[in-house]
Amino acid sequence: MTRVLLLGAYGTAGMAIARYLLQETTDCRLVLAGRRAAKLAKAHGALASAFPDNPPEVLAVDLADASSLTAAFLNADFVINAASAIEHTEKVIQALLASGVAYLDTQLSLPEKTGLLRTFAQALREKGVVCITDGGFHPGVPAALVRYAGQQLDRLTEAQVYSALRIDWAALSPSPSTQAEMMAEFRAFRPMLFRRGRWQRFLPLLPYRRDFGEPFGQQSMTPMHLEEMEGLPEQFSSLQDTGFWINGFNPVLDYFLLPLITVGLFLSPRSWQSFWYRLFHWGLRFSRPPFPGVRLDLEARNAERSIHLRLFHPDAYAMTSIPVVACFLQWKAGLIREPGLHYQALVVEPTRFLEDMGRMGVEVR
Repeated sequence: MTRVLLLGAYGTAGMAIARYLLQETTDCRLVLAGRRAAKLAKAHGALASAFPDNPPEVLAVDLADASSLTAAFLNADFVINAASAIEHTEKVIQALLASGVAYLDTQLSLPEKTGLLRTFAQALREKGVVCITDGGFHPGVPAALVRYAGQQLDRLTEAQVYSALRIDWAALSPSPSTQAEMMAEFRAFRPMLFRRGRWQRFLPLLPYRRDFGEPFGQQSMTPMHLEEMEGLPEQFSSLQDTGFWINGFNPVLDYFLLPLITVGLFLSPRSWQSFWYRLFHWGLRFSRPPFPGVRLDLEARNAERSIHLRLFHPDAYAMTSIPVVACFLQWKAGLIREPGLHYQALVVEPTRFLEDMGRMGVEVR
């Protein structure tokens, strides 16, 4: 029986991953891991009640404690890291090298994480470790959609992925570590597109707007650099234009507060991060319903044909967790076995990936 260790198990994303994993597998033993015993017990109770035939185990694990981490990894076949603890990435890598266990993280794609992983990529490969990073839906899905288009269209020339994320951000209560990582993501943000055969910064004179139809309506969009997209022009030599686009929060945040916050994050000391987050959270009050959920649109073409693909789910955490479980299922089926560092969107087989996500509740059209 495959033992799956889930770090950050009692967080919102972690609980969603746990539910879909227990729903989709009967021959896996899920181990919920975290450092807070009371939260672990509560998560275990909820999941054991929902899945009485396959209840999870619990294990106290502190990502800051290297020995605790390594011991937990040595007793697992696959590790899913859903904890907001990028500062412990090097300890995680050392535990992977010591244990050889397969691994997938859903943490934000920040230089603090991806830079370290690239540094150890050769060591991971030599130790036979399958290490998958940037799991979730953005990053995690956009490049997989482009790869799907590349399977369907000969000489793919253009592929754009548009994301409409409309959720009630103001109602969320992220942990202090998650808040800090959100501010780090703003600091690392780069509006990059692959245009006419090269990557370049996109600075429009006027805001770009896209109509997603009801209930999302028109959304202001900006391109967002994802590392998973960088390898696509190499895979598809005919590709001339590609990118990932995200919508904004609301006009007050997008045009007034976020530029101020971004500059402030660069100029002020790290101790000011909580101030900038509070300003960001205050700006969320200007967001107005409806909050229909998450939508990803692919528009791809060559000289003769085009493909339009739409993914939708009303729950952002489900949209994050379902691709993670779909990726794990491919590993479990033996489709992902090459050692080394991989991006989720580049290592999955795209057609099966979409089929599994559709079966788990993502609307795929």
